[in-house]
Amino acid sequence: MQPLDYGRLYHCKEESTGCTGQFSITDSAIKIKLFDYNEFFHVKSGVVYHARLEDSRTVSLYDTRAGGTGTSSVLGETPITTHFAEISSDTVILGYRPWQPTDPIRRVWFRINKSKDLLRNNPAVRRFARQASAMRPRDSTLFELTCRNMIVRCWYGGSASFEIGLTEWWPVCELEFSEPREIGNYLDNVHRILRFFSAAAGFQLTPSEICISRFARDEVDQRLEQGERDDQHLVQYLWRQPSVRERDLHPMNSFVSAGDSREIRTMVACLGAWLDRPAAWDEASTLMMGSLGLHDQLSGDRLLMSCRWLDKIPGTPAEPALNDDDAGKIAEAAIHEARIRDHGGLEGRIVSALRYLRYESNRDRFARLIRKVNRRFPDSPLDEGAVAHLLRAQELRGTVAHGLFEVDKGNALELQCALTSMECLAYLLMIEGLPLSRAGRGRATSSRLVRDYRHAKWACGVRTTGNDR
Repeated sequence: MQPLDYGRLYHCKEESTGCTGQFSITDSAIKIKLFDYNEFFHVKSGVVYHARLEDSRTVSLYDTRAGGTGTSSVLGETPITTHFAEISSDTVILGYRPWQPTDPIRRVWFRINKSKDLLRNNPAVRRFARQASAMRPRDSTLFELTCRNMIVRCWYGGSASFEIGLTEWWPVCELEFSEPREIGNYLDNVHRILRFFSAAAGFQLTPSEICISRFARDEVDQRLEQGERDDQHLVQYLWRQPSVRERDLHPMNSFVSAGDSREIRTMVACLGAWLDRPAAWDEASTLMMGSLGLHDQLSGDRLLMSCRWLDKIPGTPAEPALNDDDAGKIAEAAIHEARIRDHGGLEGRIVSALRYLRYESNRDRFARLIRKVNRRFPDSPLDEGAVAHLLRAQELRGTVAHGLFEVDKGNALELQCALTSMECLAYLLMIEGLPLSRAGRGRATSSRLVRDYRHAKWACGVRTTGNDR
């Protein structure tokens, strides 16, 4: 189905009010303006509105907000009044019939912007090019796996003509659910796929041309054989498109690749492991996306995001350094000594202060995490010297959180070393437990996140050497 044209005014008729009007979508707004030439009408926020467009397709507006209402009048012997109201939306669903909130979603498929190089398999692309005009999605499938009560597929789509053949191709991800989802809850699974490929790319990736269907793939085949439609709908959101560095979107910078059949098997295994992770990983994955989206900033916000990302990765909080028995005996000894010295009122403060001794220091914590990473990624730039950068990131975190840090030429390199060390460590910990190939582990240390720290570390070393002279 062709997407809606951005910036175009579509003439439409809204179903519930019976009013005609204009529908439009731009990068910053989805709006419908309705008119009634006879009487006043009312619109409400949060209501799903369905409007039939001039081309006989229907748009269903979700997450709506009622905007300005009013009248336009011409006075005189025969007064004329036109009533109008505006509705804004964050989500629009386009199809040949209205999409109801309770409609079941059996399948969703979408393109992941900027993922083409990661999912390029040259033999599969050539095969697709030879048969593109007659191929169905199942014929161009790159991989398929079953996970979390759903089937995940990746296949190639493209545009072609009989005269010149394939003119363009792109990878498509498809999810088929064993238990149907609804429009309010299907995106969680889409985001899990996006986070995996964003981690592989080193940048925040976004979907485009999201399509949903009430039917599983086998049901669609039966419908097509009977001459019926697939009944697919196109979903469009007001999502910010983050920037990426195009030169860094290369399979040699990614821990997974589709270069050959062995790499594809590793990609499938890693994706399955990523999707099977327990809920404890969800917040870390979300914070990772926020951090990736700030790659082009040198700011306190980026530092805070990277610190929060690391803190939420399972296994990264400080571990106990003292058992309860040892901590209790140390507290008793300290309290006894305080009483001897006539400081008996300090018991509570002593117990409170000793709580910090129960856990490893940040220095020990970072050293432990670096050892864990380097066992898996020997080429990592994280070494003993990185501990100082990570500790500095923790110090700056408090300063930034209180609004007392401003980036200028004097501290920019210090901030860059601190935040990129935190991002590098968090990134490698995110993928450390995946079933990576040896080649994938080597490529992981060429990721944009690792190289950013390696370059900052080198620059810090050059400046330090120059100051020593």
